[in-house]
Amino acid sequence: MNTGSALAAIVSPLVAGYVIDVTGNWYLPFLMSMGLLLVGLFSAFLMHPETPFEEDVVAPAAAGALPPGIKTGKSVSFPGLTAPAGRDKPPNSDIRAQPNQNTAAPGKDAR
Repeated sequence: MNTGSALAAIVSPLVAGYVIDVTGNWYLPFLMSMGLLLVGLFSAFLMHPETPFEEDVVAPAAAGALPPGIKTGKSVSFPGLTAPAGRDKPPNSDIRAQPNQNTAAPGKDAR
């Protein structure tokens, strides 16, 4: 949505200037803007925010169209891909606040 409005903000002055240069009519760009606003008004009624997005699974056109090990459905498995060992916990989950033993106390030599 942001991309569309930014693109319209860039393109619309160029189009309006071109239309004015070609036709000499200052009224026509305003009519074009009103037409686009009406298209947006009617397309707003086609949106249904209460309907959740669903994954559409398209059956392959021919047998064997999917790579081996890929199944159709909501969950896709990739054979051979596993989490690295020891990654069942979030990173840094067993680090405890301990003083750094490699630093000397202030004012003392680190020997």
